[in-house]
Amino acid sequence: SLLQEKMKICNSCKAETLKNACSCGKVSYCGVDCQKSDWKSHKPDCPPFKVIKIPRKGQGLVATRKINVGEVIIEDLPLMVIDNPTSESTVSTDVFKKEFAKIDDETKQKIMSFFDPLNDELKLEMQSTIGEIEKAIEKERSTDPENEKINEMTKQLESLSADLVEETEAEEAGDKAEKAMRIFAGNSIQVCEVDSIYSSTEGALYPQVALINHSCNPNCVWSWVKDDFRRKVVRAVKTIKKGDELLGNYLDTQEFNFGSRDYRRSELVNKFGFICKCTECCLDGNELEFNEQQRKEVGENIKLVKELMNKFEGRSTVAALKTGQETVGLVRDLGLVYEVPRMLLNCYQVGIAGRFQNIIGMVNPRMYSDQALSYCEKFGDSFMYFYNFVTKPRD
Repeated sequence: SLLQEKMKICNSCKAETLKNACSCGKVSYCGVDCQKSDWKSHKPDCPPFKVIKIPRKGQGLVATRKINVGEVIIEDLPLMVIDNPTSESTVSTDVFKKEFAKIDDETKQKIMSFFDPLNDELKLEMQSTIGEIEKAIEKERSTDPENEKINEMTKQLESLSADLVEETEAEEAGDKAEKAMRIFAGNSIQVCEVDSIYSSTEGALYPQVALINHSCNPNCVWSWVKDDFRRKVVRAVKTIKKGDELLGNYLDTQEFNFGSRDYRRSELVNKFGFICKCTECCLDGNELEFNEQQRKEVGENIKLVKELMNKFEGRSTVAALKTGQETVGLVRDLGLVYEVPRMLLNCYQVGIAGRFQNIIGMVNPRMYSDQALSYCEKFGDSFMYFYNFVTKPRD
């Protein structure tokens, strides 16, 4: 192949005596000096990650060099797009099969290589994990048998365990389109969440984004691109060190982000069929208790700010701003960087209300919007849309 031929010579001096290969696997060099001198030219074509097998997760993406905040990591176009304008949460089998039949064989092969919730090797680990969690929950039930959350989680786990066994036995011989549909359901993401500018009912499977594993404290985010909404761009929201796994958030909603570990795990089990074992969900003891308390406090603060602002009076607005400022600090302490601009824009809106109420000594709202802008500019077009929507003057 052309790539194999290219790898036989130094990408800088064209010598055939090779010693170094770039971690991207696309170019080789005769030595360190040539590799360093060629870096400026090669860097734009060199992805800052590689695909490797991650323990207990299957495949994943790991950084091959330091990635700075706001740096573009991936630009991706979908292998397959399904529009589901009905109120149903899943696409009908007939609709999916019709769309799948239109795809060329090479793309079908790529789709079939992704994580299959039915047959993937992770299923065995999941069954084992379910057993462990059921034992832990049973222990909790013995001390608090009336706890509704624990009882509901038990039912969900029992149902999932039964479904895993039943599906594996009964559907293993299913046709290719049915397997592809499972893969699509377990790996696709929403194209655009803003119905006023693009269809919010489209789901798409992206070849590289699909390899990003979930974390309840991610280090990267993906965004649509204005006027090219099906294109996904992934950027770093934290400094990512060489060797760190690239991690995104599969369920970026306020309720999920500030929910308890049990709630987050339950949502991920229901929607994606796996039990989260990210760093946040693997906390225990005092660390887990503190993390749970902080997330809960953020959620309560957001509700409190809304309640205070609905009173439409100066004292409540001042209290709302103070609560909003405390919330920004809490979110920063949690390390949920992608939520910081949203919290800052909440403070901006409270500050604007204070201006209209002529509250003396109120902080200039621009202080918050400027800080939010510094984040949104680095995180992509979907963040900038939200920023502009909040800060745009109303007629």
